Amino acid sequence: MKSVAGRARLIWGASEGELACCAILVGVAVTLCSAGISATTDKFRETELLSLAARNRIYWAELWATDGRRESAPVPGASSGDHGRYLDALPAEIGDGSGDFRFKPELAGLRNGVVTIRPSLSTTGSGALVWLCGRKPAPRGFQALGQDRTDVPDEKLLFACRNHP
Repeated sequence: MKSVAGRARLIWGASEGELACCAILVGVAVTLCSAGISATTDKFRETELLSLAARNRIYWAELWATDGRRESAPVPGASSGDHGRYLDALPAEIGDGSGDFRFKPELAGLRNGVVTIRPSLSTTGSGALVWLCGRKPAPRGFQALGQDRTDVPDEKLLFACRNHP
């Protein structure tokens, strides 16, 4: 057993059970970590959606603050910053303040799904403005403007965009 081949046979022969245990432990660890990876990716998508929508939100907030609220207004033009890693901004067709964002085809389960960011104005006349994501309902005392064109199933939507009871 003093030869290298003899020691290798002893090590590999004795460690087959250990190798199987290690493989099982690695499999369990990967399974447990995959939920964390999915949650992290969801946060990245949510952050990207909010950053892509910022230009649209600022445009409408400034327009309404300076010119007053109108039913329809000129739509902001597209820019090169309207594309991200997970989402692309769709060209606005209706001047109601809403913006649509399409998930890229690489995302499983969300392939080409659309999420809408739209404004919600206070009904008290204070001029307060709240932005709604997806199917999120308007808060009490606010009225949602524009049409929600979100077509992603609720369980696949970002948490901030879901309709919570």
